[in-house]
Amino acid sequence: MQKRIIFINFLIMLLISCTEQKSLPEYVDMTETIKPSVLNFPSTKFDDIIWQSDGNIVAMQDVRREPYALEGDDELRHLDLEQDSKCNVSTNYRYPTQLPDGRLGLLKMCATDNTFTDTTYMVAYDWNTGQLDQIVQNPLKHFNISGCFSWNPDMTRGIQEVSEGLTGTLNWLTKVGPEPVHITLREGSHVWNLAQDYEENGSIEGGRTSCPSWSPTGDKIAVFVSFDAMGVEGIARLDKQSQLILFSPETGESESVLSGIYYPEFIQWSPDGKNIAFVGDLTNELWVYNVETGSLFLIARGGEFDDLSWSPDSKNIAVIWCDGMECENSEIRQYSLLK
Repeated sequence: MQKRIIFINFLIMLLISCTEQKSLPEYVDMTETIKPSVLNFPSTKFDDIIWQSDGNIVAMQDVRREPYALEGDDELRHLDLEQDSKCNVSTNYRYPTQLPDGRLGLLKMCATDNTFTDTTYMVAYDWNTGQLDQIVQNPLKHFNISGCFSWNPDMTRGIQEVSEGLTGTLNWLTKVGPEPVHITLREGSHVWNLAQDYEENGSIEGGRTSCPSWSPTGDKIAVFVSFDAMGVEGIARLDKQSQLILFSPETGESESVLSGIYYPEFIQWSPDGKNIAFVGDLTNELWVYNVETGSLFLIARGGEFDDLSWSPDSKNIAVIWCDGMECENSEIRQYSLLK
């Protein structure tokens, strides 16, 4: 799932308070037609949501504490995640994400001393057996990892956003370890070589990316890119519009299919490959972009959307919703999309 960095959120809110309203791209307003249902989950603050292929919706708190709930639960359940003896200070698990094979993808943060420096690994948890496997052999390269990663359908390669505060880029994940993405994105006079920023976790000469999402067919990767942030210093980089880019992981060929989106988060491709859902813009809105028709739909606005997940049949979206950024209890809402 696509994870927000808290201090970045704070900076965004500061920008919103002193920024003129941006003009949105053309869209169809479905907010009066599509009304959410509130699902039955324990009263608590959730951080992540996953709609599993078996139909179960899993809402999770910060996985360092390992609690989660299924729809209809009265109390929280707990994952049995091993504490690695090699991590003599602590073993923490972060950023749960649904993997194409049905397992739960996690970043394992291993602390071996008291200098607050973790070694990070990519692991997968099997819900049925409780087995935890390391799916990337070597540690992940970057310390400041946003937790945004997505894998192709056969789990042979993944893509991940790495972030250094105001800068960042993408890198591949293989069974052995991370690698630079040798793809050049272009828009007008802007040219951004993603591999150029790999060693430094990004630079102000580069743009900004959202969390990437690999299509279920494996032929496209969707990511929001802000070319307008290229060369801009400071928090003004956050206030630049982004474009939804679809690119081929094999050829690197890319196209911009949507522009004029600000602060995009939680981008996720529907299982049938027809739609892309995301949260974005100044009032934290829930959107769906139809890949086949190029149409943009506003599904909901207001409150704070903290994560989203598609149903296996691509007809519904489940979200974590709060009435504000600092709310104590989340609602798990379901939006049924009209066909």
